[in-house]
Amino acid sequence: LPSFLFLIAAAIPQLSAAPTIASVVNGASNIVPGLPNAPVAQGSIFVIYGSGLGPANISFAPAAFQSTNLSGTSVAVTVGTTTVNAPMYYTSAGQVAALLPSNTPTGSATFTVTYNNQTSNPVGYTVVASNVGIFTIDSSGQGPGVVMYPDYSLVTAAKATVCGGPNT
Repeated sequence: LPSFLFLIAAAIPQLSAAPTIASVVNGASNIVPGLPNAPVAQGSIFVIYGSGLGPANISFAPAAFQSTNLSGTSVAVTVGTTTVNAPMYYTSAGQVAALLPSNTPTGSATFTVTYNNQTSNPVGYTVVASNVGIFTIDSSGQGPGVVMYPDYSLVTAAKATVCGGPNT
């Protein structure tokens, strides 16, 4: 009888909880909703925090923002009757980063994350045409800023192979 129960338990698919979104923030500033400069702008990077959003270990896109699905995770943003899928940067159980497509309508939006075919709760957030967001060295949105070229290579004070130099 114990081996029979083991076979039955092994045959039942493992059910995982649906992803849960706790918050959406501008990826550069991490400003929480309700504060000035908090909305996400068209064409900007945003981060979603929560649980069960992706795999246990972080997974980075081989080429940033080229695919709307990464390791079974995808993000949809709906404004009115228009839904856009966001190109992914990274995914993990606790957070996801993606690029808000420039053709996303402005206004009140809902963000959802789908991981392994299970969709999260929708979370409301505002999409605007433009907004300031400065990436910082410690990723907090405060302190020294990070400046990048369009190919995402860093502009730094010290000359490096993939970076700018002191005169940039």
